[in-house]
Amino acid sequence: MLPGLITFIETAQENRINIRRLMSSSARLQMIRSLTLLVLLPVESCLRSNPLLGGGLLWGVGFTSYTAIIGHLGADAAASNSVAAVIRDLICCACNGIGTAAGIMVGNELGAGNLEKGKALGIKLKNISWVVGFASTALVLALTPLVVRMVILTPEAQQYLTGMMIIMGIYMIGRCVNTVTINGVLDGGGDTIFDMYSLAVSMWGIAIPLALLGAFVWHWPVLAVYACTCLDEVGKISWVMLRFRKYKWVKDLTR
Repeated sequence: MLPGLITFIETAQENRINIRRLMSSSARLQMIRSLTLLVLLPVESCLRSNPLLGGGLLWGVGFTSYTAIIGHLGADAAASNSVAAVIRDLICCACNGIGTAAGIMVGNELGAGNLEKGKALGIKLKNISWVVGFASTALVLALTPLVVRMVILTPEAQQYLTGMMIIMGIYMIGRCVNTVTINGVLDGGGDTIFDMYSLAVSMWGIAIPLALLGAFVWHWPVLAVYACTCLDEVGKISWVMLRFRKYKWVKDLTR
């Protein structure tokens, strides 16, 4: 009986040592994983957020440049552009709201691991953005006669305003689609860098240079210069749709 008891005690001691080793190994692995995440998460956060900051700066400074360019074309051009900008910003509230909601909804599904559901939701929201875009176009065109009659402008400024509203009606399609698709769906899936370089190309590489040349070098008519300032949103729709259909945004960013 004594040898059996000694064997039992020795076996128990060996098992306790093995358990300690396993616990120590597991603790070390957990510590290594925690330290790795502690280092990687800030780096990844910067990689995801810095393009958003860059895109916001490019967009904000670009829109200010548009206003400055139109302002150099005369008082009538500046006045009509100011009225058109107010109408544009009011109507854009709808697509801005849908874009924000799209980012939350898509990001929530992708973060939960429901990649197919998040993908389907992104496609649905993108399709909704087209409907909202065409509805915004119709609304702008319908409001044009009323707005022109309501504001006090010179006859020349009224002509400018009428033309700007028509151009803006076409612009609203691109604005709505791009806002929901880029700022909502793509950003919700972590594809944040596309917004920055699409603005760098379409706004700073095409629209602003054309508007500057048209206003100060080629001396284009006011409405032609204004159309240049609206070119960035309309011109990149096909590029945005191509990026969307690559589905690089369909991924889980959580750890």
